Amino acid sequence: NTYGTSEIWDATAFDTRHLAPLAARVPIGRPIANARVYILAAAGEPVPTGVPGELQGAGLGVGAGYRGRPELTAEKFGGLHLPEAPAERVYRTGDRARFLPDGTVECLGRLDAQFKLRGQRIEPAEIEQALARHPAVAAAVAGALVDCRDFGTLEPAHDVLVRVLARLLRGAHLVGHAHRNAVGHRRGGRV
Repeated sequence: NTYGTSEIWDATAFDTRHLAPLAARVPIGRPIANARVYILAAAGEPVPTGVPGELQGAGLGVGAGYRGRPELTAEKFGGLHLPEAPAERVYRTGDRARFLPDGTVECLGRLDAQFKLRGQRIEPAEIEQALARHPAVAAAVAGALVDCRDFGTLEPAHDVLVRVLARLLRGAHLVGHAHRNAVGHRRGGRV
């Protein structure tokens, strides 16, 4: 099993032959040659073994950044300022992870709302922004529903909105269902 992102080539590997038969998670392993991983708290300091933090990758596989998107490049790629790695260039994955006692890394999910659908990285905020630009939409919320029973009936999405989203999101994979009901808001504007 290997772990990597589009922004950093494979950074870790784990030999699944050593996995316990009933393991709840598959560790993403240890850094491969010429790669380093760090798990840092929000303030940028390393976390102790077993404590979750943001997984950051470094080494030869780290990309140069996002073409034509200097703000996003500055946010996600940067220098690491630790005594053992002064000014090392890292990629902030946005993945929540922790070191296990044996030194392997376990991925615990995301720190943000990003998710994968059919192997594609989905950013709900981009979908919400695209929907909000359509004059027929007053407010939008996007996300992944694993179990829809508590959210009422899903109906086929309006063809016009699907076409608008496909154009605005440059042909991303779309699921053609939407909720017709209004979304409730809590105090402070949170959904």
